[in-house]
Amino acid sequence: MAINHLANSTTYAIHMRCPSNSGGKDWVGSVTSGGELHTFWGKIGAVNQHAGKMGDMNSLQKIIGEKLSKGYTQVDEYDSRHGNWESQRQKQATASFGSAMKQAAENKPPKPTGPPITILKAAPPVSPQQSTQPAVVPLEWDF
Repeated sequence: MAINHLANSTTYAIHMRCPSNSGGKDWVGSVTSGGELHTFWGKIGAVNQHAGKMGDMNSLQKIIGEKLSKGYTQVDEYDSRHGNWESQRQKQATASFGSAMKQAAENKPPKPTGPPITILKAAPPVSPQQSTQPAVVPLEWDF
């Protein structure tokens, strides 16, 4: 469940969840490049409450620690460097994998995804005559 109403300047957000007798709670904390800290919460699947104040990543980390101590676990994570939620990146990777499998099934050569890989040959084994140290080194105990 991605929170669709994160501020455009959000740099980081975390989605956490905690089980409860009423069916469980969702909580999302986010920070913006403008120094704002936003929290969203509600029942699982119905995050409908919001609060905002001035804060930074340190402030958010403190709240995350409090949530972890209350039994919350991380569900998802947003990082502006990637531009989307981790769960969305995983779906994209799965879709890419599915596309590669479909190509393989159709006997099409896969499209190159990066520079060629250089395979290095293993060095020849060293013969006992070339070794300058004994094959077994005795251990020295200091007690």
